[in-house]
Amino acid sequence: VKPEPQTPSPRNAPVMKAEYLLPCSCGKKVPVDAGQAGAKVACSCGQQLTVPTFRALRDLERVTPAAAVAESSPWSTTRGILFSFGTLVSVIAAGLVFYHLYMYSQLWDGGEAWKQEHLNEMRAGVDYLTPVEAVTEFQEMAKTGLTIDGIPPWSQISAVRDSSRRWLTASLVALAIGLVSLSASLLGARRSKAK
Repeated sequence: VKPEPQTPSPRNAPVMKAEYLLPCSCGKKVPVDAGQAGAKVACSCGQQLTVPTFRALRDLERVTPAAAVAESSPWSTTRGILFSFGTLVSVIAAGLVFYHLYMYSQLWDGGEAWKQEHLNEMRAGVDYLTPVEAVTEFQEMAKTGLTIDGIPPWSQISAVRDSSRRWLTASLVALAIGLVSLSASLLGARRSKAK
């Protein structure tokens, strides 16, 4: 006869050891269990502590499962906020850096090509004028000066280029701040883990 598989009962369920927090003179608390009663344990500060007897252990603060998880986790709320802030700022700043770097690379000459193209069109237009029209045009320009209607395209391009340069500088600063914040949170977590 094949034995029937047993369903887990509360008796068969794994029992978690009761842990207590043994205070150290440095202010930290070392988790210990009843099996360590009478033994020596080391605090993270380097001091050797004697675990009290089982009866005396019951007077110490007990470790709850939530507290145990928090104690073992190298991430604190501050480190979590630093990590999130650093990641968010770094991603946004990196996107802005690439965008404005591309814009600046397209407009680095400040619209010089547009300016030359416009002057070439003006020169080509003058070539088709009759001598009388050329003299009239010259006299008109002598009075009013060389002007064009509206804002010149090269001035607009130059303004966009300067704006991109300012945004690029600000984005690089933001990227540096984000990376510093990210590094601080990761290094802090690593040091806590090492302890």
